Amino acid sequence: MVLRYARDPRSQLRPVGFLDDDTTLHGQRVHDLVVHGGIGAMERLALDTGARRVLVTLTDAPGPVVRRIVAEASRLGLEVRTAPPAHELFDDSLDAYKIRRIRLEDLLRRPPVSEHVEGVSALVTGRTAMITGAGGSIGSELARQVYALRPARVILVDRAEGPLYGIQRELEVLAKRGVGSGEVAAHIANVATRLTMGRIIRDQKPDIVFPRRRLQARADDGREHPSDAVHVNIGGTKSVLDAAEAHGVRQFVFVSTDKAVHPTNVMGASKRVAEALVTDAARRTGNRFVSVRFGNVLGSSGSVVPIFQQQLENGEPLTITHPEMTRFFMTIPEAVWLILDAAALGDPGSLMALDMGEPVRIVDLAEDLIRLAGLDPLTVPIEYTGLRPGEKLHEQLFYAAERVRTTANERVMKATTVADLHNVRERAAALLASADGDHDDELRNALFALTDELEQVGVADRAVPATRQRMAPVTRMALPAPCYGPSIERSTGVHRRRMMAHD
Repeated sequence: MVLRYARDPRSQLRPVGFLDDDTTLHGQRVHDLVVHGGIGAMERLALDTGARRVLVTLTDAPGPVVRRIVAEASRLGLEVRTAPPAHELFDDSLDAYKIRRIRLEDLLRRPPVSEHVEGVSALVTGRTAMITGAGGSIGSELARQVYALRPARVILVDRAEGPLYGIQRELEVLAKRGVGSGEVAAHIANVATRLTMGRIIRDQKPDIVFPRRRLQARADDGREHPSDAVHVNIGGTKSVLDAAEAHGVRQFVFVSTDKAVHPTNVMGASKRVAEALVTDAARRTGNRFVSVRFGNVLGSSGSVVPIFQQQLENGEPLTITHPEMTRFFMTIPEAVWLILDAAALGDPGSLMALDMGEPVRIVDLAEDLIRLAGLDPLTVPIEYTGLRPGEKLHEQLFYAAERVRTTANERVMKATTVADLHNVRERAAALLASADGDHDDELRNALFALTDELEQVGVADRAVPATRQRMAPVTRMALPAPCYGPSIERSTGVHRRRMMAHD
């Protein structure tokens, strides 16, 4: 079907041949076009035919496969595009933009998860769900996926009016298309305002709350103004959590970060205290209050990717703090999908973590972006600026004292902590009181003193397997040998090939 689309004059393409690493297909003809060989034959085919573009027709190809195609095409000066799923090509709206450029998320793509674990629908369908920070990149995607599960009502909360009403209108459009259903209510509010949060939760009576709001920060943000991080991450979480507890909310899903593990900056430390507050509330009430940790999300606010893209556009050197810095990465839809699974799998007080795959070197990420821009990484300078205060080379997903188990979803892990949290509410209240005064040094010291205590309790019981720490020696994001043989190409019973084409 993709070949038929490519041959349509409106596509502005002229196919000249196929590439496929399945050796049984080499030399065969498909609709009068020859399968010339595997990816290793790309250079010869381009020289023989004058092709200037490679079209990736395996739309669910894993990231390493796409990276290898992009690297080889970049070496040869060829443009790489990807085709949408076949059913999208023939909906009476032939559109050249459907054959699009490769994006960064294509290079990091993992096998898609097509079904939620048992229990996700029961969380949302026919019930009332509340999402704070709903106008943000992750909050808005959470609203879309929750709405697709057909809740009775979705309550959207954000203090930014434009993004909030934007996602409200989007959900209303989705309802008209039959993609989701349910009443949609939007509230402009600051989650750190206790009276407002109490009133909204009391009046709207949500069954499940997804508080999604954090201080969007560079690694050293909060160093000069730690009171802001404490008010947003601790005060905001506490106000929503206390209201949920007071008004009978039985499920609460706090979205945390890997920066809460061994925090070295105020943002991470304040998120660690927020996790402890959620665990404490679950222990006291028996309610299914859980925290979900994950790392960097492509396209989210504060992501390094837009910075690199802007530098490339301006012809500037790409700035990276350290050549060996690594981070975990995940796409926004993937992260939200797994958050919902984690919510269904979590027990009261559980610390859930999303398996982010292997850590990625930031310099490799930058070089991938350079290739996607059609440039040679050797021609674009990279400047190493040095670690900022509070910035770590590598992140972790668990503390050593946390007992980790697998779940029904192999991409979601469950941890329990032995930490004694009996005074965490009082300590958090003291931090908030200190944040109202001009005592930044004292506030910072008290915040890290609390996280140090949370880390030390039970540290002798190091029950986390080393493999779960995801801190094995980091290698470059190497481009693997050809791996799209029958196990991938025939996964749907249909041969899918890379197509070489003229414009």
